[in-house]
Formats: sequence, C-alpha cells, structure tokens
Amino acid sequence: MTTLASHGIEIHRTRGVTRTLPGVLPHDRELAGRLHPDVVLLDIRMPDIDGLEAARQILASSSNGARVIMLTTFDLDEYVYKALRAGASGFLRKGRPPPERLLAFVRSAGEGDALLDPTITRRLIERYARPSPAGASATGKLSELTPRELVVLTEVARGRTNAKIAALVYLSEATVKTHVSRILAKLDLRDRVQAVVLAYEEGLVEPRASPASRVPSLNNDASMSSGSMRIRPGDETDGPTVVAIFDEAVAWLVERGQTEQWGATPFSERPGIRERVHGFRIGGGLQIAEREGEPVGVLVVGPAPAYAPPASMPEPYIILLLSSRRLAGHGIGHALVNRAIELGHERGAEILRVDCWAHAPGLVRWYEKQGFERSGRFELNGWQGQVFTMQL
Repeated sequence: MTTLASHGIEIHRTRGVTRTLPGVLPHDRELAGRLHPDVVLLDIRMPDIDGLEAARQILASSSNGARVIMLTTFDLDEYVYKALRAGASGFLRKGRPPPERLLAFVRSAGEGDALLDPTITRRLIERYARPSPAGASATGKLSELTPRELVVLTEVARGRTNAKIAALVYLSEATVKTHVSRILAKLDLRDRVQAVVLAYEEGLVEPRASPASRVPSLNNDASMSSGSMRIRPGDETDGPTVVAIFDEAVAWLVERGQTEQWGATPFSERPGIRERVHGFRIGGGLQIAEREGEPVGVLVVGPAPAYAPPASMPEPYIILLLSSRRLAGHGIGHALVNRAIELGHERGAEILRVDCWAHAPGLVRWYEKQGFERSGRFELNGWQGQVFTMQL
C-alpha cells in the first residue's frame, strides 16, 4: 500500500483489511466517526463478518457517499453480483494488481466512477440477474425516464462509455453525462453499476440481447458514422445552401403530389427568401449538417414564432429542420434534433418545441419517435400546424 500513501491517499487498517472507509464491526465505530473516509476495499469473504453484509451495512450507514470496492478470487462470483446490486462501485481480483491500477481504482472510486470492465460486467450480470416477469414492474420503475434517457440507459447497460454513447446518438459527452446524472437521480441509484443491474433486471436489456429490446433506438434508420458527418454553426456564406435544401424538399414533395404543405414554387423563386435566410443566423441559431464536406441538413433554433402557442417554461424553438431527401434514412434529422437539444441545454432551457404540418402523419410520427409529444395546434392563413414539446 506504499504506492497509495505516496500519492496522497491516507490509509487505515483494521484487522488486516486495508480500507479508507469506516468498518462495521463494533470496535470500528469510533474510527468511523473520526475518519469519514471515501473508499473501502472489502474482501468478499472475511472471517469475522460476511463481506457482502459488511458492504450492505457500510453503504447503508455511510452519510458521505463512501464507495466500496470488493476484493474477490473470481470475476463471475454471485457474491460480487449481490454486492454490486447493493451499491458497491466495482471489484478487484485478488493477487498483486499493478500499483498504478490499484491507485487508479481507488482514485476513480473516490471520484464516483464505476470500476468495472464492461465485458466482465455484462457477463456477471447476465449470469446472475433475475429479470422481472414480463410486464411486471419495469413500466413503473422506468416510467419517469424520458425516451431519450431510456436510450442512454440502454447504451450504458450495454457497456458503452459516455464518449461512445455521444458518437452513437449524436450528442456531446457533456450532454450524455447530464442524461446519466438525471437517470441516476430519478431512479435513486448510486452509480452506473446499479443502473446496469436495474436495466437487466427490468428487461430493458436482455442477456446477450438481440437488436430487439424493450426500448428501440431513437433512430431506427440506417445511421451514418459520426466520423462522416459533422454539424457546424452557419455563417453568411450558407444562404445559398439553405435555399438549395429548401428547393430540394419542395421538389421531393411535388414529385409525390404533396403540394398542400409548401406549395409547388421553389423557395429560391419566392420573394423575401434571402432576407429570411439571412435572419436565421441571428442569435447563432443556424446549424449546418455536412457529410464529407457536403451540406446535407439545416437546423434553425431561436425564439418561438408569433403563431405558436405561448410556452410556460424557458425554451428554444426549432424554427426549421430540413435534411437532404437524397440521404433519407441516414439519421441526419435525428442528429439535428440532438443538436437542438444540446443548444437547449447550453441555454438553460427546460423544454424544446417544434412544429410541422398537421396533415403529414409520417412526419408527426417521426417527431414523436424522437421523443416529442403533441402539445397544441395552430392555424396560419389556412395552414394547419401541429406543435410538439420535449422536456429537457
């Protein structure tokens, strides 16, 4: 334990067990009151008290959010699973782990991170998790989560890091971290480990799951890799780009005989379109999606238009969301919605709203699939619109 001490980690031993958390044996209680430690290393099997019971008592009595690391001989140990279920933050194999690994474990535990290799975690939980009966309590326990939080929880349970989840669903790491924190708070969980256990036990993720799970991805279309698409702020040179994507959308609708939504005249031929596009950049609300350098989508976020019903909470409003019809099914619209969510978080908003033509059932379903809920209707010069709201 010299390595830990040399890196500024205070060490206390009780009956040969090195730990930084108060013990649960009677003679340890005075020590516990004095130390208020951050981390404890517990042997899963101890002579005086069962390590699992010790972990339960420590986690139940710790008022400062102390973390427990279990020491075990085998990775796939049911006692380890029960300890994780009780709130332990991870486990270490017995033996002589490299000093730097032990140091990293203790520091990470103290900072609140989960300490499990994703592969071992999944194998462990898949072996010992007891899924609830179909339709039993999952709806109740997970009902407080938004559709987007359910997607994030599913990916956490599959062992993905925040960075990988961010790339998968086109969010920033900071936004994913926010979602994870909200998930833990809503479900009253200590850390990601307990979230993974709950996801398996509630059937959100099935052992060795096939693509079909209880909660589908927000993007069931073929998706582009994050490396092939980026979303950047628009500038004064993007006016022609926005107009071209407008025209492409109109042409696509006209080809299908759907002229009620936007008419049949290309936007490039409509009076005032360039001034309108120029106004999109005000407030930094214009965003351009590019695939391999080619513009493929447009997002405009700003104050709600005058025709929209008033909002009761701070919000950004999606004024425009367009993606190239040539690349339909490649997740561009989904990525733009996620960018709008990020902008909402950056601005401290509580909701995000958008509208579309009320008589386009496919488009209405698409917005609902992204996590929006219908929240109102409006009519503007005979054009009937449907407003959607998403809680942020």
